[in-house]
Amino acid sequence: MESGDPRVEPSSAFDQLLQVLGSHVPSNKRRKLDGSDHKHEDLDTILSSSLAADVESDTEEFPGESSADIPLDAFESFNMSYEDYLNATEQTPSSSPTSLPFFKSYTFRFMTPFLQNLLKSTVLPSILSKDNPFGLHETLHKRISKLNRKSKLGENKLKERNRLRYLFHCLNSYVDVHYAGCKIGDLSSIRFLYALHTANHICKSVTSTVEQSHGFTRPRVLYICGLKCMARDFIDHLITLLTVKKGDPKLDKFHEEYDLPEDESSAQQSSFLKTQKSFDFVETFSGNQDDAFKMGLRYQSGMLRLYTPFYTSDVIVASPLGLKIMIQEDDEYDFLSSIEILLVDRLDVLKFQNWRFFLDVFEKLNLPLKKWRDADLTRLRHSTVDGQSELYRQTVCVSCTQHSVFNSFFKRLPNRRGSIKLSYPPRQDLVLLGSRLRVQQLFVKVSASSIKEAEGELLSYFIKNMVNGLHGIGNVLVVLGDYTHFLRIQNDLKLANFEYLPCHESNTGKQMLFARQQFQAGKVRVLLTTSRLLFFKRYLIKGTSRVVFVIPPDYPELYREALRMMDLSKRNSIVTLYTRFHANQLEPIVGTYKIHKLISAADTKVTEFY
Repeated sequence: MESGDPRVEPSSAFDQLLQVLGSHVPSNKRRKLDGSDHKHEDLDTILSSSLAADVESDTEEFPGESSADIPLDAFESFNMSYEDYLNATEQTPSSSPTSLPFFKSYTFRFMTPFLQNLLKSTVLPSILSKDNPFGLHETLHKRISKLNRKSKLGENKLKERNRLRYLFHCLNSYVDVHYAGCKIGDLSSIRFLYALHTANHICKSVTSTVEQSHGFTRPRVLYICGLKCMARDFIDHLITLLTVKKGDPKLDKFHEEYDLPEDESSAQQSSFLKTQKSFDFVETFSGNQDDAFKMGLRYQSGMLRLYTPFYTSDVIVASPLGLKIMIQEDDEYDFLSSIEILLVDRLDVLKFQNWRFFLDVFEKLNLPLKKWRDADLTRLRHSTVDGQSELYRQTVCVSCTQHSVFNSFFKRLPNRRGSIKLSYPPRQDLVLLGSRLRVQQLFVKVSASSIKEAEGELLSYFIKNMVNGLHGIGNVLVVLGDYTHFLRIQNDLKLANFEYLPCHESNTGKQMLFARQQFQAGKVRVLLTTSRLLFFKRYLIKGTSRVVFVIPPDYPELYREALRMMDLSKRNSIVTLYTRFHANQLEPIVGTYKIHKLISAADTKVTEFY
């Protein structure tokens, strides 16, 4: 940086703190990134151009309709032939990465004929093809063809690229699927595929002539998401595919409960614009943000019926909180005993809300009945009678981020057909973006013996090595993971006489506003907040020049938000503590090519990018 640059300041206390982080002094030979020689650019210009590159849709060319046969499932799902075939099929252990069409290589736990079929599918026909290559139910296929002719399945319904075609091929094969790191802009199309898979499954189940094809209770599909605006999108797609009786008053009730009134919607959009909310925030939170809801849906006489009692429903749409409240109050969960498909929308949002609530609901799936109802014994599947229905349940999860918690959850799913994870290296490189903004970026590796101990080690390192050094330094934003982390270090901060103001999710709105105003005015040097609060509120906290991520943000866009807070007329720095178990969180921030450098670094090593 030239000596005449107004942002050059004398060595500060913060610079001295950086010199004593860990046992290694940062090298003067800092890591130089492409773009470090960029001239000063306007912040909005840099951020908008970077964001446009990140959310840009796939431009890959996909072939036209292929004449190649797509091997369809030989047996109608969840009937006796299907179960007999799976019982006779051997699962071959697999330990080496396998190349996937259109996606990153994946190491399968075991290989099955269904997975082998998916690996062969490098050319996929259109889902909307006239010859019905995916074996959709005849009634549903006719409905889709009619909608397609009327151009009602355009870009707003389905962005039909290779990756989305392949995703539906996986759904239609009834294997477990974890689609990790999906694009925000593709979520509505993915929900359409969710709805199409649900509609196909329900239509086939309702019209099945197979005797032993029932469970203890009627509900077959459970769709879980965190917000009403997401559920509304999914239900809208189902209504498009299965139709609702004209003039049905339940449809008006649905729009009343799941939409926002026009004046509230306009006020919400104006607020987003005024507070400069990011693209991903607007896409996630536009609409009704209620997080406690549940609804039953039944397909009957060729029509979709809304707000049906759970025990007479085919599909249940709910949030973890909505179901947990019902289960706790009524001690009732038999309606989850025969779920055949579990669809989870935005695991990343569920984790920020309350991961424990989701797990509590998940653990109630496919359990033995507490109370016998009206099931016909002669029509029960063998797996239901044997208490093994979870071995034949399909679980599909979509998340916009990757996380070890999600991987751990997905790996313990028992589907006999097998499981597949769909992901690809992130295109964004937020460190490079920071270099263009001339922000000093340091990553400090902390030793951790296990993934369970990682967060505790990071908190301990912050208390022992950084708190004392932050005394007297101003404009510092300290970001913890969530409120529980604040509780774990609160007493240590008191013992160290550390002066700060908290601004976390357990504060009232007035308390958060007061803390931010005091910080912006310079009346308090350190503001302590959490990634969870920043995810839901996206405050651009003014007065920030130095950010310390005590734990790498689970949501990488929060790193971009930290860059947006910076005043480019000052010297700005971001310090991120991490362990070898945080590769998933760091890769979207530093990029695929630099993640190995961080993870393989020696403990207490400080890696600097500029």
